[in-house]
Amino acid sequence: MFGFTISLEKKYHKYVLSIHCHSRLQRSREHCTLFEKIHPVCETIGDAYEVLFVDDGSLDETFAVLSELSKQFPQLVVIRFQKNTG
Repeated sequence: MFGFTISLEKKYHKYVLSIHCHSRLQRSREHCTLFEKIHPVCETIGDAYEVLFVDDGSLDETFAVLSELSKQFPQLVVIRFQKNTG
């Protein structure tokens, strides 16, 4: 099943852009592609921002790929759950 919701709001001196993807990405590289599209848009805001990815117990290299990407972009925060929590 695929679906998503998007919202943007300003909280605590930061903009919060929430994108909830309700699907399994076939490759962890797709997470990077998503961030590469979000990052330039967020840069135009001109304020502090943060992009949060939650790895909900995936069995691929999602966490490793996103962790490497977060070294280049301090705005990218990665959280990993050991198992899928739904």
